[in-house]
Amino acid sequence: SMIALRITSITVTLSDTRIIEVDLPVGGIVLALNCDISLAVNDTVNLLIDFDLSRGLEIEPDTAVSVDQITGFTFNSNLFIRVMNTSMCGSISGRVESSTGEPLKDVTVTVCMPGGIVEVCSSPTAVDGSFVILGVAEGVYDLKFNLNGYGETIVSNVSVQVGVETGGVNVELVPLP
Repeated sequence: SMIALRITSITVTLSDTRIIEVDLPVGGIVLALNCDISLAVNDTVNLLIDFDLSRGLEIEPDTAVSVDQITGFTFNSNLFIRVMNTSMCGSISGRVESSTGEPLKDVTVTVCMPGGIVEVCSSPTAVDGSFVILGVAEGVYDLKFNLNGYGETIVSNVSVQVGVETGGVNVELVPLP
């Protein structure tokens, strides 16, 4: 089976509230995914198609070292795409706070294979510091928590089971000196 997605526009909102439209190729971006799925008549399957557009964007100019220096983005083909059958996955949820108990938004929560080198997927925290990462295959993972101005925190041995939300992965980030 083939799944085709067409992306016709990408808008990036920067932390300084500027909104930048990304220049895409004429006709947009077409993602063609070949999936080996066999279904009987009247069967259904729910798929999670997860792609990280941030890996497909390059900052302009490439010498920018702060948000206020960014003037645009160009698209490259380095997308990270996962297609997961949701009936064969679990999820991970939790909350991230500062050492003073304040919820932290936009913390990057990265699910990694044990050892932290191979990334599986990632997601940012919400305004209230909460996160939910869907479509995680059964197994044991490390979670990395990163936010500018704070030290990285790693939670090891997070177990995920099919059909179960592994909750309560709550983390406190400590500001860098």
